[in-house]
Amino acid sequence: MMRRGQTLAAVVLAGSLAFPCAGVAADSAPNEVVVSPLGTEAWLRRDSSLPIVSLAFRFAGGAALDAPGQEGLSQFMTALLDEGAGPYDSVAFRERLDDRAIGLSVSAGRDSLYGTLHTLSENVMEAAELLGHALARPRFDHEPVARIRSQLEAVRAQNETRPGSLGRARWFSLVFGDGPYGRPTDGTQASLAEIGVEDLRAAAEERLVRGRLTVGVAGDIDAAALAQVLDLAFGDLAVGGLPEDMPEPGSFEGQSVYVPMDIPQTELVFGLSGIARNDADFFPAFVLNAVLGGSMPETRLEREVRGKRGLAYSIYTYLADAKRAPLLIGATSTRDQSAGETVAVVRDVIRRTATEGLTAEELADAKRYITGSFPLALDSTSEIAGFLVAMQTNDLGIDYLERRNGLVEGVTVEEVRRVARRLLIEDAMVWVAVGRSDPFP
Repeated sequence: MMRRGQTLAAVVLAGSLAFPCAGVAADSAPNEVVVSPLGTEAWLRRDSSLPIVSLAFRFAGGAALDAPGQEGLSQFMTALLDEGAGPYDSVAFRERLDDRAIGLSVSAGRDSLYGTLHTLSENVMEAAELLGHALARPRFDHEPVARIRSQLEAVRAQNETRPGSLGRARWFSLVFGDGPYGRPTDGTQASLAEIGVEDLRAAAEERLVRGRLTVGVAGDIDAAALAQVLDLAFGDLAVGGLPEDMPEPGSFEGQSVYVPMDIPQTELVFGLSGIARNDADFFPAFVLNAVLGGSMPETRLEREVRGKRGLAYSIYTYLADAKRAPLLIGATSTRDQSAGETVAVVRDVIRRTATEGLTAEELADAKRYITGSFPLALDSTSEIAGFLVAMQTNDLGIDYLERRNGLVEGVTVEEVRRVARRLLIEDAMVWVAVGRSDPFP
């Protein structure tokens, strides 16, 4: 992940955070499809309220493509994209970003490489040119490669002592074994030491291609100017193609693993197979998760674990739309002596929810919360641009922002009950506990 050149001037930060929710405002312009002269497509949401432009982009294929023995390659490569590119060494490149209040960030997930570019409208062409250098002409000079390698190795060592990071890594390893999802996205000490400049260069050439690219843009820019920006930023990339789509369903057979660590609280990670974003049952599952342990205040798990028993300060679940294997994952941290009781309570909530589904009152509350809070998720140009990328990635349609709340409103009690039986299989739950004593019977 890029650490340099990300800081915007105060005026840019303040403007971006205050940007009106163009995605859901009734009087804002509709989304546009813009195609550059070289054929790069972007979805655009225009708003001239402030002189700011945010561009989000995604390349399909992330850390899951890292070969065995090269774990961490995607993260290593993306961390170096602003450490010198084209005619600029690391210092010169960062100075150009900082001097012009340009924010640039690229990171690696399991399934994708993500990036964002934020700038004042008057600097958008220069910002696009710098992004073009970073993506098509990264330098991978000796000094930044050695420095970033040391930083990644230090983070990796720290993660091995952090119960949350250790628990999540062990959970993925338990479910997916030696498969791409089971291997650490941040690498191992051995793999990070072995990755060389040619490996980094080959990864950039293979993965940063237009055939894997999705772009969303929001802010003060018109279609004609955006077409120029797209070719400056992406026009020099090879065309390439999409990576092979390989399902990786994982193993959900009620496994549980205890990892000893001398810490005062026990970290619990638990999960089940989830639901794909394009599944017809996605919205019932989304509403179900909001009530179970998701975004709503006082979810079922919070009420039982925290409110009634005081076993934990917080507990949450979320739907992970992983390309190879969608997941339903949860976590909490509890006192060592309470870990066994916490596991039992979570299991009971999962079991009862699978049997009962949601009440009509819970469903109505969830709908109000989900639809009412939606504008808060789109209150900046960067969030809107990122959402436009997600809409394309998931084939949601260019008018999805206008349709989304209606899809939530259409969910019924019967649909949620059916999806709860489908997803919440208590006997299949996979558990990892990190702490002083084993909470599993």
